[in-house]
Amino acid sequence: MRTVNIHEAKTNFSKLVDAAASGEEIIIAKAGKPAARLGSDRKAKNHAAFW
Repeated sequence: MRTVNIHEAKTNFSKLVDAAASGEEIIIAKAGKPAARLGSDRKAKNHAAFW
């Protein structure tokens, strides 16, 4: 599990999404406190199901 601040998350969003899709959990912090979690949806077999 990796924690990043909002600025870093905005700057590196594509890389964070790739890491999350690979199974890594990313915590996005605001003012040093966890605000959101980015991770893969392991239940989804087909990403087209989201659309």
